[in-house]
Amino acid sequence: MATRRTPCIASYSWYNDEQPVVHVGTGWRSDLARTTIGQIARSLNVSKSTVSRVMNNAPGTRVSDSTRQRIMAACREQGYRPSFSAQALATGRTRLLGVHVQSLNDDYYGDFFRHFDDACYPHGYTVLFSSSQYDRDRERRNLEAFLSGQMDAVLVTRTPKQHEDLLRRIIQRGVHVILMGEMPTTRFPLVTIDEFEVGRLAAQHLWSQGHRRVMYLAAEKASDQSGQIHFHRRENFLGPWEQISRGLPLRQFTVGDGLSGALDAAEFVSSLAADQRPTAIACGTDRLALSMLSALRARKLAVPDDISVIGCDDITAAAEAAVPLTTIRQPRDRLAQAAWQMLKERLDAGEPAAEEVDPPQVLVPPELIVRKSTKRVTN
Repeated sequence: MATRRTPCIASYSWYNDEQPVVHVGTGWRSDLARTTIGQIARSLNVSKSTVSRVMNNAPGTRVSDSTRQRIMAACREQGYRPSFSAQALATGRTRLLGVHVQSLNDDYYGDFFRHFDDACYPHGYTVLFSSSQYDRDRERRNLEAFLSGQMDAVLVTRTPKQHEDLLRRIIQRGVHVILMGEMPTTRFPLVTIDEFEVGRLAAQHLWSQGHRRVMYLAAEKASDQSGQIHFHRRENFLGPWEQISRGLPLRQFTVGDGLSGALDAAEFVSSLAADQRPTAIACGTDRLALSMLSALRARKLAVPDDISVIGCDDITAAAEAAVPLTTIRQPRDRLAQAAWQMLKERLDAGEPAAEEVDPPQVLVPPELIVRKSTKRVTN
């Protein structure tokens, strides 16, 4: 039988599982070269269903470890890759999960994605990742791609209310949707850090260190959706501060982007008389806090001797700063594990998604991480 051949535009090879090498040209490949489950099964003298169950990591699969290892080794050696469309037809699942986040500008979501992928991988799921960089139009396009794709479930962070119609349409397609982030009024299943506790921990720490003249710095004037994050975090700090201090005034300073905003805030602080100057500044994010450290240093104000600074998130750079930053850690590993467990419960149930009257909410507690940027003062 003649072999039909089609042009191959590019092929890829890997050296040491690190760097891809792209070979571009007009080579040829055979359409019959694709390895099938049947070929794997015949080469090992096992049934096709056994190979399929192992490759799909099907729940309740009873296959010996030695047989499983033989199948996995044969698949690697023969270059077998499962067809997502064939999986979907046979099982009703693609074992594809979509994750949409707001930004990749720092390591927060990178860490989260790594932990989430690590949680999903042993169960046979592949995770596809997208980011909107706080752009609403870009986010809508990404969500529409998830809607038209063949996902078993979608995890979305901090989506604006304008896109809830898309989330409902995704659910109507039988795809499970879970939200993550500061969304207390959501009507969808939610996994999030306890943001009120984030504010309380920061306020309590500064109060316990003797700080009574405190300023809160938030980038609420940012032109993108990140301004909403700063708004909610300021509100979650303000409430506990008023309760702890019994109404002691809190100076609030709002800016646009982190770098120029921190410079403006530092200029304002340095213009105040020493007895009017805040002894501590709480910042909406670590990025803003790190910019503040640099801006204060440029104004000859020492941290923490002149002013204490506390951030929020605990990104990698927080511990590596010239003055290691005291912050509120949002444990991405526990957040990812909680999100996966909520998804897994729904996927294992085997039922298509449906809107829930009383969707569950899981709050992951934050942690206070005390470093060198805050110190006790005597008023």
